[in-house]
Amino acid sequence: MDIILGAGLSGLICGALNARSQIIERNKSSFVSHRAVLRFRDEKIAKALGLTFRKVQVYKSIWEDGHEVQPTPRIANLYSRKTRGIITNNSIWNIVPSERYIAPDDLHAVLADICGRRVQWEHEINTNELNHFRETKRQIVSTLPLPILLQILQIKTAFEFRYAPVIVTRYRVSSCDVYQTVYFPSLEQTLYRATLTGSLLTIESLGDRYTEELQQATTALGIAGMQLAPVGAAHKQTFGKIAPLPEEERRALLHQLTQNYGVYTLGRFATWRNILLDDVYDDIGSIRKMMTLSHYDMTLERTK
Repeated sequence: MDIILGAGLSGLICGALNARSQIIERNKSSFVSHRAVLRFRDEKIAKALGLTFRKVQVYKSIWEDGHEVQPTPRIANLYSRKTRGIITNNSIWNIVPSERYIAPDDLHAVLADICGRRVQWEHEINTNELNHFRETKRQIVSTLPLPILLQILQIKTAFEFRYAPVIVTRYRVSSCDVYQTVYFPSLEQTLYRATLTGSLLTIESLGDRYTEELQQATTALGIAGMQLAPVGAAHKQTFGKIAPLPEEERRALLHQLTQNYGVYTLGRFATWRNILLDDVYDDIGSIRKMMTLSHYDMTLERTK
């Protein structure tokens, strides 16, 4: 892998695992401050990078109309409408306690340090540059959101990319060390998820009713009245929640990008599917394999 587009978590994980790759990022280096909750199903990324993740037990619940409820079709469909704008299966069905591995809060910065000077900050890739990379046989991996990559390549699609921005606020909770998540399916609330990761409270919402959302989160988690300290400013993630594309069309589009433009896509927003970072690690291996295949074999692999 010669060129990696994007220095988000997916791009930097890929860069850290491929020591000769050059990483291109349009933002400044100060952009390195990932705020989402980082939970992993296993330790494979930690071991591959020589890092330590904390093994914990995560507990979940659903909060509606002032009390806890169990997942039902109505609850799941409300949550799906709220976070994706359509009705589709989602993680709210599974509130059974689960074992997870927690990355350090500064994982994004740690990965940036590992990649070091190979990251080219404040560089916005354009069509001519991508074409040059392709003509010079450079292997290109894009972690850019798929609509942005298509815009750069001047590719139009017949379908619409549907997504909603997410606002993330964080607080440090005194005398707290637990791992818990509460989902909020009500369409009348902008808050949709609140998570305690050790002492860090992360509130994810579709609006900016900060005082109201904080009150709802602390009530549902049973920490109302405890001492809280804001951690940084509220952060807006433009591609916060994405609605799935028709699967056949999505696969065909990714195949077109690889076959016609020499670009392999990696990560949630680049492949436009709701996956975890564990899946990104597996996909890096799949991309490495595809880079060694003939066009015919790669067609079979990419369309599986």
